[in-house]
Amino acid sequence: MNSYKNDIDNLHAPEALIQKTLQSIEAEKQNGPANVPVPEERHGWRFRKSWGIALAAAAALVIAFILPVRNVYEWTLIPGTDMIRELNEPAEGSQKISVEEYSDWIGFDCTTLIPDAVYTEGSAVVIRDNDVVTDDAGIFYYEYDGTDVMVVLSRTHSVMPDSMSDLPASRVAGQEVILARSGSSGSASYYAAGEKDDISYYLYCVSAEESTFKKIVKNFLAG
Repeated sequence: MNSYKNDIDNLHAPEALIQKTLQSIEAEKQNGPANVPVPEERHGWRFRKSWGIALAAAAALVIAFILPVRNVYEWTLIPGTDMIRELNEPAEGSQKISVEEYSDWIGFDCTTLIPDAVYTEGSAVVIRDNDVVTDDAGIFYYEYDGTDVMVVLSRTHSVMPDSMSDLPASRVAGQEVILARSGSSGSASYYAAGEKDDISYYLYCVSAEESTFKKIVKNFLAG
């Protein structure tokens, strides 16, 4: 509830747009439209129909800007993914680099990918051709509310498993993301994959609760 309230508090209609609407209402009060009869007095206030329309438009404008974006989660049951095995078999010619070096190269701190989660460890590899990176992959581990999370990143290629590539997309934090799970509720594994800021990503949690994974994905995409 606090997170929802904070999201609402941080959303505002553009000031210029609000001022323009209010100025139009004030001009309507001063001049009035042509051929409009003098309104009757009601509880000390004078109303014109046009004022009501303008006020309603202003209210709709403000509401449109403060209502939160609705997240749509669509889960697809899959048999699992072999991404873990593939990541543990580095390509020929790959070179391991530090997390700090990889963070500098990819453009953001890979130890803070998930807000409110604790970074535990990570590793990254690249393939270079004449000092130009032609292939890369980074694997980073976090702990969120007792749940272990693995995040895989790459700037040069998609890290989405083949078993997820044709699944329907969900929409979380204003971005499209592919969601899937395997196993039964309570002991299920959850997966998320997509692209953010031109970086391909893949998130994986084993034996997680659905509600927890939803928070992880939302925090990752909004971070």
